[in-house]
Amino acid sequence: MPLHIAGSNSLAGIDAEWLEAIPPMSLSRVLDYVVATWRALVKEWPNQHCFSNSEPILSLSLGQRLNELKRKRKAGVSGAFLAEALEPVRDGGVVQQHGRTDIKFVLGDIGAPELIIECKKLDGTGAKRTLYCTEGIARFVSGKYAADYGHGVMLGFCRNSASQESTYLQNLLGTSAIVATCNSLPFGGGHFTLHPSEICPTLASFDTRHKRSDCVTPFQIAHLLLDAPELVGDGTPTSPPSLALQ
Repeated sequence: MPLHIAGSNSLAGIDAEWLEAIPPMSLSRVLDYVVATWRALVKEWPNQHCFSNSEPILSLSLGQRLNELKRKRKAGVSGAFLAEALEPVRDGGVVQQHGRTDIKFVLGDIGAPELIIECKKLDGTGAKRTLYCTEGIARFVSGKYAADYGHGVMLGFCRNSASQESTYLQNLLGTSAIVATCNSLPFGGGHFTLHPSEICPTLASFDTRHKRSDCVTPFQIAHLLLDAPELVGDGTPTSPPSLALQ
C-alpha cells in the first residue's frame, strides 16, 4: 500500500483543550525533548539502554531522566513526566487499577492536560509490529489510556532502522485485519496513515486516527520511532542508573 503524504497540516480533530494549553510548537518542543533525552541516555549508558533491556526498564529510565528539573529548565519544558504510573479508575465507592502508563506528561497542576506515551519494542519482526498495534494502539482506542483526551503518542524502540520500521508499520496499519482491530479511520484518499504528522510534523514518523465507541471525535496518535542500539563490547554496563520497577 502506498504511503500517504499529507497535503496540509490541518490540526482538525486534535482536542482544543490540549492545543490551547500547548500550541503545536510547544508540543513539538516536548517531543523534541523526549528524543534528545533518549539519545543522550544511549550515548552515556549504551548497554543500559540497548534493545536487549526490557521495555518497562527502558521507559522507566527515559521517564526518570525526562523529569529531571535542570534538564527540563534547559529545554524550556514545563510540567511533570511520570514513568510507569498507575491509572486508577473509580466505580462508585471502589477504586481499581486500570492499567499502567509507560510515560505520562502533565502540563502543570492537577486537572491540566496530559499526554500519554505508550512504549513498545520493535525487533524487525511482524509479530512485534502486530503487538505494537494490538497491545499498544488498541489501549488508546479502548479508552484504557487517555480516556479524556483526543490524542496520544506511540513510541517504538527499534532494533533496526527506525525509518525502515516506519515503512513496515504503515503498510501493516493499512491491512484490513489491523484496521478492524484498531478501529482505524482513513485520512484523505483512503489512507490509514498520515505523513507528515499533524501532531508533530518534524519528529513523528506518521499519525493514525481511530474511532472510539463513546466519542464522536476521532482519537489521533503520533508515532515516534527511535533507534535502540545493540550491546556494546562484552555487554558490561558502564555506570548505569539504578532503576527498578516497584
